[in-house]
Amino acid sequence: MKYKKEILTQLLTVALLLFFACSKADKADNKASTSAENVLSESKKIIEVDRLQLVEINEGDTIDINLNGEIWNQLKVTLVESSMPRIIGVSADIVDGETGHASFILRDGKMSGTITLYTQGETYNLRYDEAVAKHYIELVNREQKNVLLGGEPLKAPDNE
Repeated sequence: MKYKKEILTQLLTVALLLFFACSKADKADNKASTSAENVLSESKKIIEVDRLQLVEINEGDTIDINLNGEIWNQLKVTLVESSMPRIIGVSADIVDGETGHASFILRDGKMSGTITLYTQGETYNLRYDEAVAKHYIELVNREQKNVLLGGEPLKAPDNE
């Protein structure tokens, strides 16, 4: 009888430890998801893209990128390549090609790439956040860019 009580006591102890460990893990997951949403809201701007525009994408198509309910930029698709199943590489000019350029891959309706605005001198990362199930843009800090060091830029010769 004493042997059965010891086994029951041990089983009860293990069950209680598992219960407390799981409840702490749930709290940690909740904190992580809450902090992820806070980080998303602080440094990343959620954008909206019409999913129908991404279903079948062709050269010449226009993709509207909306920020805060207004059109932020329009991408005019210049190149579409598919070298792997379900992955499409897209290159697009922003408005007229002199304003900026975007290049991204499209996989299962999720975009990942960069948007460069020449006129503003800014580059944005374009990503999809699984936690909130939305696309977002994030301004790239110029000091954090990996740029190869080189010489002075070449200048065109004067023909005068």
